[in-house]
Amino acid sequence: MENQKLCEYGCGRKAKFQMKNGKWCCEDFYTKCPENRRKNSSAIKGPPKVGHNNLGKFCEKGHLSWNKGQTKETNETISRMSKRIKQDFLIGIRKNVGHPHTEETKKMLSKYGGIKHGSGRGKHGWYKGYWCDSSWELAWVIYNLDHGIKFERNHQGFEYEFEGEKHKYYPDFILDDGTYVEIKGWLNEKNKSKISQFQFPLVIIDKKKIRSFLEYVREKYGTNFIAVYENYNSKIPSNSFSNSKKIVTCVSCQKQFETYSSEMCPECKCLEIRKNWPTKAQLEIDIQNLNWEEIGKKYGVSRSSSKNWAKKYGILFSNERAKKELFFCTCGKDVKRKGSLCKECYLKSLRSKNLLLKTKILKMKETMSWKEIANELGVTESKARAFSRRES
Repeated sequence: MENQKLCEYGCGRKAKFQMKNGKWCCEDFYTKCPENRRKNSSAIKGPPKVGHNNLGKFCEKGHLSWNKGQTKETNETISRMSKRIKQDFLIGIRKNVGHPHTEETKKMLSKYGGIKHGSGRGKHGWYKGYWCDSSWELAWVIYNLDHGIKFERNHQGFEYEFEGEKHKYYPDFILDDGTYVEIKGWLNEKNKSKISQFQFPLVIIDKKKIRSFLEYVREKYGTNFIAVYENYNSKIPSNSFSNSKKIVTCVSCQKQFETYSSEMCPECKCLEIRKNWPTKAQLEIDIQNLNWEEIGKKYGVSRSSSKNWAKKYGILFSNERAKKELFFCTCGKDVKRKGSLCKECYLKSLRSKNLLLKTKILKMKETMSWKEIANELGVTESKARAFSRRES
């Protein structure tokens, strides 16, 4: 009859033991009952805890967390935490531990391929209705549009086989005559395999062939030619940022374009930057009177930009003597610093110093021990011996 009784603590299992209070339980002690353990656990934990308050304690659901909307620039606590975590990564206390994919997972993910705008690491964007995955593609597109060469973005995939598995290859562009164009800086084994299996006319533009396109674009828009992208907004001030773009009219060319806060279209902005360059004669005068940091501040650019101007004008000396006087050794040879010696004169002076030191040590050896000589010269005993054996 005892085995037919149920646990009186709420779990519903068969009772096996009778407690001192007369109740029957499924375990030899009532706290081991699953239902009793669940009740005790929920009583200790309390209600669900979401976020923290400013006292460092958990707050209930619905209350804002203490760090909501705060950054390391606005909150001192977050700034300290950020520095400490960064230091932990540097010294190896913390590590980025990821979950590696299995071979089955990799095969499954490889099936979901195709063209994905912005999936690469290049500086991508839209230019006059054409999507460009990198700055090299942008330079090629600008050159062809300016020279009237007709082309389209390719959206057709071609199957190829690599390491026993089938993949799809999407060339970058297709010309009006049916020739496909692939802009690729480097080729790995997979790229070589898909190009060799491609059955249509294909032109590969590598880092050597792209130079002419890059030179053309840099001559027209400057080195920062990616600013011609329609969605280029890297220099928008943080205080004027808006999540929605607006259509405005360019103050220079009166052309309408979409932007966040700029008053000039990207093309006019690039041309305006180049207008602010000083002339060659003016830059030569500045180099004679100012250093590179002061030249950059004068024109509102960095130190390296002012150096690049001088390089393009061909007025930069390798040792920056455009703003310094020449120095000479006692023998009349050119040297880098004032008061320094040329190599021959330096070796002569070094030999004479060695000879004087050797003579001094030999005289001291007549009346003193090596230990006393070392203390007198302020060196170790082995160094004092080495000085006496040095050739003049």
